[in-house]
Amino acid sequence: MKKSRIFLTTLIIDLLRFVLKLAFWLLLLKGLIVWQSHLSTIHYQRGDVLDERFRVLAVMEQGKIYPVKLTQFDYKSEKMSCYVSSIKETDDLLRDIVEILKKQGQSYSLVYFSDHGLKHTGMGDALTLIHGGDTYQSFEVPLVKISSDDTEHKIIQTQRSAFNFLKGFGQWTGIHAQELPQNGYDFWGSQADVPEKGNNLQQVNAMPRDSIQ
Repeated sequence: MKKSRIFLTTLIIDLLRFVLKLAFWLLLLKGLIVWQSHLSTIHYQRGDVLDERFRVLAVMEQGKIYPVKLTQFDYKSEKMSCYVSSIKETDDLLRDIVEILKKQGQSYSLVYFSDHGLKHTGMGDALTLIHGGDTYQSFEVPLVKISSDDTEHKIIQTQRSAFNFLKGFGQWTGIHAQELPQNGYDFWGSQADVPEKGNNLQQVNAMPRDSIQ
């Protein structure tokens, strides 16, 4: 497992080095703090020159499971109201980012995903949403792609394995690597991933469903 993780980490870095000359990481934490990543520092030490054609911005939103005084909705459960309100805040953040990108007058593409799904827990006033690893819904992770050249809005209800995300990342950025053979695979298409050894979909599909659908 450790060797596999090291390989994936190395591969990600190699992919970024291939397509990017500069990487910025944005951390959303009581404001917006911008700093140059260690990866971009390595590039400048190697004498690379900034290529204005490609640039990646990574935005991480710090989780606030039950944010104080964040109640845009009024459900029976206060915790549920807070959690759903935080989801609305994320929607607003993505909208604001897209508006900023539009004002630049350049082509752009944005991908958003969460690091977990959600499940219901509790009853009545205690009902809320949490993330865990014991239900099917816990692994239903939202994934959104918005690009400046989009001509239509599509909602694709299909199952994807996170183990194929690097292939999707390569397709999204136009990266080709021997370690990521595509073989006609389309991560952003409508054909579902096939449960097989190594992608954990069989285990996920066998998990109990959320009691509240």
